[in-house]
Amino acid sequence: MNKYIRKTTLVVVMGILFVVTGCTDFLTRPPITSFTDEDFWISEANTRTFMWGLYNSFYGYGNGSGTTGEFYWQIEGTNSRMMYSDNLLNNSFQVFPANASTTNTWWRDYYIWIRKANLLIERIPNVPNINNATRNHLLGVARFFRAHSYFNLVANFGDVPYIESYVDPGDDANVWVPRTTRATVIEKIVADLEFAAENMFPSDGKETVNKYAAYAMLARVCLFEGTHRKYHNAGDHNSLLTKAKSAAEAVMNSGLYSLGSTFKEKYNSLSLDGNKEMILYKRYELASLKHSLLAYTNTSTVINGVTKAAVESFLCKDGLPINQSPLYKQDKTFANVMADRDPRLHAIVNQANYGYADNSLGGLISTTGYLTNLWTNPTQTGADVTNIGQNFTDAPIYTLSEIFLIYAEACAELGSITDADLDKSINLLRTRAGVASLKVSGTNALIGSTPINDPKRTSTLETQSGGSVSPILWEIRRERRVELMGWVYLRHLDIIRWKKGDYLDTQKNPDSTLGAYVGTAAATASLTVNSDGYILRYPNNTRVYTDKLYLNSIPTEQILLMGAEGITLTQNPGW
Repeated sequence: MNKYIRKTTLVVVMGILFVVTGCTDFLTRPPITSFTDEDFWISEANTRTFMWGLYNSFYGYGNGSGTTGEFYWQIEGTNSRMMYSDNLLNNSFQVFPANASTTNTWWRDYYIWIRKANLLIERIPNVPNINNATRNHLLGVARFFRAHSYFNLVANFGDVPYIESYVDPGDDANVWVPRTTRATVIEKIVADLEFAAENMFPSDGKETVNKYAAYAMLARVCLFEGTHRKYHNAGDHNSLLTKAKSAAEAVMNSGLYSLGSTFKEKYNSLSLDGNKEMILYKRYELASLKHSLLAYTNTSTVINGVTKAAVESFLCKDGLPINQSPLYKQDKTFANVMADRDPRLHAIVNQANYGYADNSLGGLISTTGYLTNLWTNPTQTGADVTNIGQNFTDAPIYTLSEIFLIYAEACAELGSITDADLDKSINLLRTRAGVASLKVSGTNALIGSTPINDPKRTSTLETQSGGSVSPILWEIRRERRVELMGWVYLRHLDIIRWKKGDYLDTQKNPDSTLGAYVGTAAATASLTVNSDGYILRYPNNTRVYTDKLYLNSIPTEQILLMGAEGITLTQNPGW
């Protein structure tokens, strides 16, 4: 397939554009320019050209000067894309929305992509001169992207209108439909991905989706929904967790992928083309498509810093938590915080020193004192790093490391995890990082023969919502947090599916708003420090997490438009 990410103008090549206005985003007929719709679907090349636009549904590090990405940024437009994380403290205080939003860009965008995918699914069977294997591969691509869009809708909105055919304006019976139950939409998503995994080619280039990208997405979807059902008491979950494990294992057993040499290289490489950890990635190039992630973390803009809660989640090198390890030297100096810790903490945080208000590090300041430099490539300098809209490091989409994490968590949730399961999944991540391997005995986690007993696992924060989990599951969740640190969207999905919204509640989890220890004497007019000496970014702001926030509100504009057609589009609970 042509390299989609090199294209700055997608889909327009065909003369098929989609009008974007309110609910009609996915209802309008494509206008005819140099091609008629019938004339266009005459070759495999044209079909693949149409598919380029679907890759825009992968946000990666964002496009150009925008901050619409899965990493680092936490809010993308008021009441539009709400992504909250307890790992990074935003430069501006994030307020949970109190009222239902009028519009929502995710709702709009994903239904546009669904309509395009449905058009592909309808047209591909009639494209001439394509052999059956290629035709089924192309159908798999289209169904992959339909599943991708519906999954993001379900994860954010719950029940959503499900439309599985390409519809024209005026086809009221197929356009104006009420919300379909979450369980039914998930069944459709799984069916699309299973078809894609069975029929797509094993490889069509790492920049384009293939059989194992479908397995990777299937694993992500089934782990998300399986654990969501378990912790939100929403019915059968084991069947989905079993599918998550099997899909992850299909990738692991393919022989096509292996871990990169370092943890950091999947986040800061100029090119991920040769990285065998990548199942799928988003390619950026200076001459065409760029982003701004490096500029936001390497200039005078206040950087979203790593929180106290996140820093304390990193183990010591001996594999024990800081509350248990004899290696931990406490946090009263920067050197002590970093000493003998999981080297991934060293990769994520600038190792020179703290940088905060009135005490910058080479002009760099963060919200917490911990300067995030996970995405910085040491070979780049000047404008390629500091200019907004001029960064071109590649972004991961699906990685083998995530697959290992999914496999281990699914095994643990199913109650069947063994040392062998750990050794072929997350212990490979620990070995790469330089952290002692994990063992399991029943539901207990061990380092060698030493049981891990992290007091945070049974803290009030853990027990007050969602419930505390077993030691082995706690350590697997920790591994996921550390390995995916900075991947804000995945962390947000984790908080939702585990029913751990209290992690985002500033009163119940104050460590999510604290930074480094600098001592009470460091307080100035520009820097607030709490009574224990930790940086407190927002001393006068609090936010309370309520259950309604596990789902976004249904855009009220859509409810009104549907109502005008005689269809009741219900609102989510609490909104």
